[in-house]
This record gives sequence, C-alpha cells and structure tokens, in this order.
Amino acid sequence: MNKYLSLIPTLGLGLLAFGCSSNSNSNNDNSNSIDSNNSDSNNNWNNNVKSLVININGQPFNTILESNSTVNSFLNLLPLSNLNMNDLNSNEKYIYLSETLNTNTYKPGIINAGDVMLYGNNCLVIFYKTFTSNYSYSKIGTIENVDELVDLLDTRNSVNVSIDFN
Repeated sequence: MNKYLSLIPTLGLGLLAFGCSSNSNSNNDNSNSIDSNNSDSNNNWNNNVKSLVININGQPFNTILESNSTVNSFLNLLPLSNLNMNDLNSNEKYIYLSETLNTNTYKPGIINAGDVMLYGNNCLVIFYKTFTSNYSYSKIGTIENVDELVDLLDTRNSVNVSIDFN
C-alpha cells in the first residue's frame, strides 16, 4: 500500500506537467502567430509610407519621414486634424497627443528648422528655427520648404495643424 501511495504524487506531478506544457505551447503558438501577423502587416503598410502632408493654417508642407518605430506608431494615429499647436521659446510649435507613441530617443545636439520630433512619448514638436539642444527626442521627419515654414511659424501665436497621408 505504501508503494502505491508514493506513486500517486509522482503520477500527479507528471500529469500536471504534461497538462501545463500542452496548454502553454498552444497558447504561445497562437499568441506568437497573432503578434507576428499583426506586426508584419503593420510594418509592411507603414514601410510603404515615405512622406506625409502637414497643413499649417491651411498651407501644406510635404514631410519626409524617418524609418523607425516612432514613425510607425505615429502613422497609426493619422489622420489628425484641428491640432492647436502652441509656441514655445520662439523656435517650436508643440502639442501633447492623447496617445503615447513608441520612442527612439537620442540627443541630436543640433535641432534644424523643419525637424518634426517627439518629445517624451506624446509631445509632437515642429521646429522652425535651428539651434543647439541637450534634450532628447525621437525624430519623425523633416519638413521641406523650410523658408516658407519659418515665415509662417515665426510668431508667438498658436497655429492650426492637420496631418495626413499624401
């Protein structure tokens, strides 16, 4: 009888281990499959987008995009409209987005007029002057036609911005 009693815990542990590994494998296979399919389709779609249009007070500016995870998460927010971007330090317009984005932060050292960056994980910034900075940003892209951009933004006033695909 003692022999049988000592076998029961061993058999029970064996069955538990078999049950957990079976469920664990099927759950991992499903979740990996779903995750990889979603990220693959999103990455393929986002990798095809190389530029977008930022309209500032109704004036369109073509913006060349970086290739990083910040851009990928930003593109998932588009289209954005009626963004009231305020001035800061007479060199940038900014707005805090309602969503947080992936970040690829670095210290650029020099910020250029036309840079579109993310500060933190949800503050969208459009720079209209070139200057040095010790702050960290994630670069989203660069606005073309910088001279027109500076003329339009070089004011302490807020601007109305919409962002969409080309």
